[in-house]
Amino acid sequence: VLLLVVHHIAADGWSLFQMLDELRALYAEQTGGPAAALPRSRFEYKDYAAWQDQMLAGDEGRRYADYWRENLKAPRVELDLPTDRHRLPRRSGRGASHVFPLDAKLSAAARDLARGEGTTLFVVLLAAFKVLLHRLARTSDVIVGAPAFGRSNPDFATVIGDFVNIVVLRSHVDASDSFRTLLATVRETQLGALAAQEYPFPKLVEDLLPTRDPGRSPFFETFFILQRFDQLRELAPVLSTLGGDAVIDFGGLLLQHYPLDQQLGQFDLTMQCVDSGGALTAQFKFSTDLFDLATIERWSAQYIELLRRATASPSARIDELLVGDCDAAA
Repeated sequence: VLLLVVHHIAADGWSLFQMLDELRALYAEQTGGPAAALPRSRFEYKDYAAWQDQMLAGDEGRRYADYWRENLKAPRVELDLPTDRHRLPRRSGRGASHVFPLDAKLSAAARDLARGEGTTLFVVLLAAFKVLLHRLARTSDVIVGAPAFGRSNPDFATVIGDFVNIVVLRSHVDASDSFRTLLATVRETQLGALAAQEYPFPKLVEDLLPTRDPGRSPFFETFFILQRFDQLRELAPVLSTLGGDAVIDFGGLLLQHYPLDQQLGQFDLTMQCVDSGGALTAQFKFSTDLFDLATIERWSAQYIELLRRATASPSARIDELLVGDCDAAA
């Protein structure tokens, strides 16, 4: 096993894919193939840092700051999920995960709904997740964190570094609204957040949270990720954190998925979905300080049933979707 370890402060997922692609070219060169002739980027990460400082000091940065202050203004409700144990005064980071597939029929229904509503699969899956959180925490103010690409300036598309930023997606979930209405509001929220994604999350925390609780993450306790592999689509079976036993010939390198648990207890609950073109796979990462596996397994079953109902009847009210199996919150 070749293990390449890079601290997240120095590289993001896009960077790792780029490094892997360069490794393929260099390996081929060293084993008798053509010269790699890799292009060198005209910019370095320090150029991005300088660009960001200049952007934040100008009108664009002030516009981003105003957007986030307005969208995250108090009062904010902390999302308190029903836990199996009391919260510790300081987060330990201990965690585990539970993988659950979304079968081909349900995955196709989610994609069809996204196309029909003029939105994305990300929005459909996130909206269903927010409905589940709304039901479990019994609050209409649902705040979820999500990663953003952070490379809106094309000059830095090939620079190795950590460009990923966290955006905060806040929604008002009204049980009397239809799921279709919620989709529209989640889509609007996502578009607004992506338009302001270059405002650094640490700076946002400094601006709006002068005091911190060491037992909680700032702004949100839940996180949502949709993984896609557009950059190296042919490697999706082995790049996914939920990968199986596939072996792929990558320029003479035989690549296989090697499971390694990562960031399992970073938040109370993280939902990670993997889109490799076919049936979707989902995973709940959770804090074992707070939850038992049985609780997470029950929530995953509720999510599947909720998504099934929402995709079948998007005009149904949210409180009509939350009945029976989906209503067993505690």
